Amino acid sequence: MLRSIWKIRNGALFEDQQVVWSNTLSHGVRLAADFERANSKESEQERSINHGCTQQLQQQQWRPQQLNFLKITSDGAWWSARQEGATGAIARDSKGRFIGASFRPFQWVSSPLVAEAQALRDGLHLAWRLNSCQVELESDSKQLIQMLNGRQRVPFEVDAILGDIHHLTNLYGG
Repeated sequence: MLRSIWKIRNGALFEDQQVVWSNTLSHGVRLAADFERANSKESEQERSINHGCTQQLQQQQWRPQQLNFLKITSDGAWWSARQEGATGAIARDSKGRFIGASFRPFQWVSSPLVAEAQALRDGLHLAWRLNSCQVELESDSKQLIQMLNGRQRVPFEVDAILGDIHHLTNLYGG
């Protein structure tokens, strides 16, 4: 359910999609109901019907741009009071199957942007460890993506991390 909300948020941020929050909440309620039914003691017939609905929803949510690519979704978290952060990255194949993941806590993180940049770099390291040659990256940090695409000035605090990201993407031919 959280991934669904995250994807809708990204659609609004990056693709200027209109968001009708009542539809988003209704979708979340349907996902929760599907989850509840799938985990309750229903008949096998009812369970297979619900499983089919869940599969259909998953197919609608997962849209890799190219076949045979490993899709890395990364996210960073920041705790301002303690100047700490954490990164997470998930790797899925072109069919949406889970391939691997990474998580790492950090100390001395100065901003959410630093956490997001570290998360993207960790996602590329994950792809490298999984021996993937073709990688598609996904981040929810519009500011970071604009910096990587040269459309926004890069602040000093993330300059070295973005240098690492550019170096790693060049290893992939991108």
